[in-house]
Amino acid sequence: MGTAMFDQFKATLSQAVQDPDFRRKNAIFQDTAYLQNFLDRIESMTPDIALSQKFEDVISVLGMMEQDSANNTIKFDTRGFETTLSAFREGLLNNPRKIWKRVSDTNSDERYLISDRNSGVLVLNPDAEVLHRFPNYGPDIAVSDEYEDASACCTFTIDSTEYIAITMFSHHVCSIYEYATPNTFVSQIGQLDNPGATADFLTDPVGVACDEANALLYIVSREGQPAGATLNRGFVSVYDISVPATPVYVNTIMFYLNTGSLLDVEVDTPEDIFFDEGLLWLTNGNNEVAAIDTTGTVNRCAKYIEPTGAGYALSGPQQVSVHESPGGFKKVYVANGAAGLVEEFEHRTLKHLATYGYRALEDELNSLNRMSTGVYGAIGYAQGVVADRVFLNDTEETDVMICADTLNKRLHRFNLNAYTTDNFANFGLLTFDVPVSIQGWTISGDVPTDMVTVYYRFSEEEDFRELNCNASGLPPTSTVQFRISVTLDSHRFVREWFIRELVIHGTQS
Repeated sequence: MGTAMFDQFKATLSQAVQDPDFRRKNAIFQDTAYLQNFLDRIESMTPDIALSQKFEDVISVLGMMEQDSANNTIKFDTRGFETTLSAFREGLLNNPRKIWKRVSDTNSDERYLISDRNSGVLVLNPDAEVLHRFPNYGPDIAVSDEYEDASACCTFTIDSTEYIAITMFSHHVCSIYEYATPNTFVSQIGQLDNPGATADFLTDPVGVACDEANALLYIVSREGQPAGATLNRGFVSVYDISVPATPVYVNTIMFYLNTGSLLDVEVDTPEDIFFDEGLLWLTNGNNEVAAIDTTGTVNRCAKYIEPTGAGYALSGPQQVSVHESPGGFKKVYVANGAAGLVEEFEHRTLKHLATYGYRALEDELNSLNRMSTGVYGAIGYAQGVVADRVFLNDTEETDVMICADTLNKRLHRFNLNAYTTDNFANFGLLTFDVPVSIQGWTISGDVPTDMVTVYYRFSEEEDFRELNCNASGLPPTSTVQFRISVTLDSHRFVREWFIRELVIHGTQS
């Protein structure tokens, strides 16, 4: 019904109730005050409509959207996100560095190993909850074969026995233990409290990785000037651990010669190392990340992530890790240090895919007023990172990413599957006696509007189409169904949001 026709309808109705014969037959309209009130109501009539869609109108949900019956709202849930292990709350993490994902059928609940320079190596389950500290922690390294100042660790299996290697930054050594109880000390690489860059010496070791197939252990020293190096900018040394009790120095494969660039298979104050299918991934002090191919007769740079690119800028990159999702799709994750972010890259092309988190610092150490535990993704300094696939409950499997935050002294877990367009709620099909023309929508609640998309379709056989906030040109319809979707921005904090009402605006046609 157009505006002119609707105005004619109101005029006709007004004239009808004022007709003397009509008023004589309807005593209620003989009261002049009541008649005037009725005429005022006619005058205020409008063809505009506002269709309300609420909690009770939802017929199905998907992804992170839920019907919250306790509050009669549509809720964006934060399951899979976690801010945990805060030194300010649990007193467990003080200087978290690297995260190692352990994959083993033995003690499979011991999933992650966190190296903390002040707290040792903490063993966590798949829910990122602390189970225990790896034994042998203590200051008596020389006599009792203890460890402390753990800057990195990794597990590996040689001849069916699982081992763990732990680098000790200020002691310039890497100790190897049997992983299983009684966690027997096996051997030590480097000279205790004696830094160096020749065979069997380490200087400020910050990373360790293992090529199990070839029984080779790679150790990154942040400082040191081995033979052939032109500057004291660190090095990568290799050890044969086919007999873990007697590691044998093989060679030093990377150091600063001309450029310090990973492109030239050199290092300049390296920070981390990760081995994956013949590729040795490293982060470098000049804001580079690269994978070195170690399978040929000459090592070469096979993959290279430059310091800046479309959508990202590396600022002191720390840990690097590779994660393979179902279907064989691999991604590379880089803890972007001082930026307080985690960068995600596609493994094959190294295209930048996403930036997770936003930089935020907590209060000074002497304050108990901490950042709300209901807000996720606020990273101070991204030191460690690992990605994994875990069960959030007995049936829901999802990809997660965990970041070790040295500055805020905590771990942050992100539910990577939450960052899709598949977080939505479907409302039931609406039918109208008089066709309507839809003109837009508004919502009430606390969810940011720029994260919300509304869709419509005129029948259940059609695909949903996006409905703009201020729509125009849609044809009149007697049936319509709506869907509301919330899409997370990865470079933003995450919290539990709610939608109280979706209002569809339009006119009768």
